[in-house]
Amino acid sequence: FKGFKHLETEYAIMMDADGTYPPEDSIKLIKLLKKENADVALGSRLKGRREDGAISKTNLIGNFILSLIASILYQKISDVCTGHWAFTRRAIQYILEEELNYPGFELEAEMFSKFSKAGFKIVEVPISYKRRKTEPKLSSLKDGFKIFKTLIIEKIR
Repeated sequence: FKGFKHLETEYAIMMDADGTYPPEDSIKLIKLLKKENADVALGSRLKGRREDGAISKTNLIGNFILSLIASILYQKISDVCTGHWAFTRRAIQYILEEELNYPGFELEAEMFSKFSKAGFKIVEVPISYKRRKTEPKLSSLKDGFKIFKTLIIEKIR
């Protein structure tokens, strides 16, 4: 996130660099930010098209449960673990001023929690999701628990 300190544009994109998110979907996120006058746009892999085997059944179920918990605690969302985001400059400035505590897979849950609690308008757009070319670094149970814990801790803070 430190690179965003030098942002000179009105919008910024953040996406995982593992080749699973098609960069051209970033345009959809920016267009939705503008159309909905939103602050944050998330790319939903669950609403979009996924290559066969792009997300394991275990991760799909886990993400569904975590997104349900996030929806209950904060606001409706279908894919709290997405790695494809778009932000307005205002949202970037806010998150740079906030203390981000979780550098791992919990980062997305932490950002979603903080943006939601601060009243930022968050929207979702269906995106494509490709199969990984390498083995995933995610440990479904261990990282899923960390994400769950982050959602709870951020709600209490």
